Amino acid sequence: MDFWTVILFGFATAGNLAVLKWKVEHERFIDAGIDAAVLTILAWLFSGTITGLATATIASAFISIYLLISPPDKLVEMFDEDAQKKKKKNLKKKKKFKKYKKTAPKK
Repeated sequence: MDFWTVILFGFATAGNLAVLKWKVEHERFIDAGIDAAVLTILAWLFSGTITGLATATIASAFISIYLLISPPDKLVEMFDEDAQKKKKKNLKKKKKFKKYKKTAPKK
């Protein structure tokens, strides 16, 4: 393996860990858990060679960045009680609005 390949893998690993640290600091624990699980599973699957581990690290870094940009909202709603309460409150507001809309006089 040449010097630049090792540097690239080092940046991928550092970036992946930085994203995980940011998610934990901003209390996005579900994202961080998914990232850590993906990193662990890919590292275990490709653990036979250095190139395999490097591929797993880079793939995990891309998955971390993707989850950073678009968090898994459905999973957050499943496990976060506040998000469930907000969703129920919004549904009630929508029902009231629909009811008002039906009874409003037409011009």
